[in-house]
Amino acid sequence: MLLATPADVSLELAPKLLEAGVRVVDLSGAFRLRDTAAFKKYYGLEHPRPDLLPRSSMSASIPVWCSGELGPRPRNFLDVVRQV
Repeated sequence: MLLATPADVSLELAPKLLEAGVRVVDLSGAFRLRDTAAFKKYYGLEHPRPDLLPRSSMSASIPVWCSGELGPRPRNFLDVVRQV
């Protein structure tokens, strides 16, 4: 599922989709910062799902979640597109 939503919408949708077993590519900044203090500084709120931050994989500034089935971490955006 490709999310091209504002960060607050992605923060609500991405966890639900992940729990349903859907792979998620999020274009917002909702899961871009793994440091919760940095997230609070830039977004002005506590990250509601810090448990998901270690699961996100950054490629071309796009977080991609998977459970390892995609193989090695993609090197660029086109690799992400080919694998999803």
